[in-house]
Amino acid sequence: MLNIKHILLARDASPSAEAALPFALTLAERTGAQLHVVFAEVLHGASFDPEGSPASAEKVMRTQTEQALEAHGSDASAIDIAYAVVRGMAAAPALLDYAEDHDIDLIVMGTHGRRGVRRFLMGSVAQEIVRLSACPVLTVHQSERQEYFDSILVPIDFSEHARKALQHARALGNLLGARLDLLHVVEDNIHPAFYGPTVQSIYDIDPDLDEKALAHLKTFYEQTEGPDTEVTFAIRTGHPVHEIVQFAEDADCGLLVMGTHGLTGLERFFLGSVTEKVVRRASCPVFTIQSFGTSLVSSQPTSSTSSEASVASAEG
Repeated sequence: MLNIKHILLARDASPSAEAALPFALTLAERTGAQLHVVFAEVLHGASFDPEGSPASAEKVMRTQTEQALEAHGSDASAIDIAYAVVRGMAAAPALLDYAEDHDIDLIVMGTHGRRGVRRFLMGSVAQEIVRLSACPVLTVHQSERQEYFDSILVPIDFSEHARKALQHARALGNLLGARLDLLHVVEDNIHPAFYGPTVQSIYDIDPDLDEKALAHLKTFYEQTEGPDTEVTFAIRTGHPVHEIVQFAEDADCGLLVMGTHGLTGLERFFLGSVTEKVVRRASCPVFTIQSFGTSLVSSQPTSSTSSEASVASAEG
């Protein structure tokens, strides 16, 4: 099961922050977690409210959240909501300090603040929080996409970081009633001709690579703890970032779950390049699991029999 007791929703007046709000409300409703709606007021930065005082900013946040609850069809009394305005020299450290002080289990935020204008440039605040947060982070782009979690995409590179992400995805799938789509991308690097004229592709070495990868992907799922849910498996060939983002769009995925580091992730303070680029480019929200941070899932044996019964295979 997913152990979430406190969710931090980072607020400002940006469109992507507005887009993040319904996702935070859904997760707070489903988990029974307390929702902390927090605005970070920074030195020389714009205030959340024209009046400029913490009290007025909190009032505006409360009003907007209540309006979102009504539009969301949620019962305001069913969600425990706390409001706060924190001050600091920069937004990310102020939010991270609040998260640490209040035992936050999940941070939900937009990928861009007020100055974020391009989809392919992740806002510096979001980037810093995804990189440094001890807890998972759900980032949401400004989008016309409606809030729903009917399918969850999980890129798998067979690392232990991917296994940790899959454990969370299985718990999320069970919580939200969502299908899991597991994807492995085979990087088919073509080497210069002088390396060997007869080897132009990794498939020249192993023509059955897709079938072997698919079998390994299924085994990886069955050997990873978590509740059973409907699951599909897919293999694609190409660059991981492009294929992950394209698959998410092709399958109209509602959520993407991945670790902050893959096979080459060595240090906590360096966000994996694949993860960073996927968070920037994916049209759906991305739930990043901190490879060096806390886990939200409790240990639960996996039933291989029922897992096999719920598996659907889909080769991409």
